[in-house]
Amino acid sequence: MMTKLNLIDMWRKLNPEKRQFTFYSNPHLIWTWIDMAWMNGEIANELKEIEILPKEWADHNPIQLLWRGRKKPKKWWTLNTLLIKEKEFTNRLREELNYFLKENNSEATTKQNIWDTMKAVIRSITMLYTTKRNKEKYAQQNRLQQRIRELEIQLQSTPKDLRLQNQMTVTKHKLNLIKQEGMTAKLNITI
Repeated sequence: MMTKLNLIDMWRKLNPEKRQFTFYSNPHLIWTWIDMAWMNGEIANELKEIEILPKEWADHNPIQLLWRGRKKPKKWWTLNTLLIKEKEFTNRLREELNYFLKENNSEATTKQNIWDTMKAVIRSITMLYTTKRNKEKYAQQNRLQQRIRELEIQLQSTPKDLRLQNQMTVTKHKLNLIKQEGMTAKLNITI
């Protein structure tokens, strides 16, 4: 059937020398390669990158496919109202707006001009704050994902090591908490 449909396991084709598994059987304490990404030549040309990610939620490792393609259109900026609940953000915003209003309290400037400029200041403060916060969260998430990868590699060679299994469980739990927090925030924004 593979030759009839001209199908290729793209991960194996792009990584012929790598040994990486996609499924861990807890009862048998073994790793196997059972998840594959089959494609024909037409689709394969659109593939930019393929990677086996660490298993965080299930007993199978996800396979990430990155496609070549069009960029997403830009969205309009809106204030993330969840930030208003964060004391660090509101304190920073209050300080900056007090300074802004003190410096721009002039009879020569129209109220409309002050309002428009203040909106730009709020946007700038918000973007700087969220960028910094997101970088910190992504760095922590990446550290945990890297640790899961390292533990998976170690567990592939010594699957019965209980210490490694416990470390894996704790690390996955920490990552799960970060991801849940992110999903909750996204749900609150879309509702």
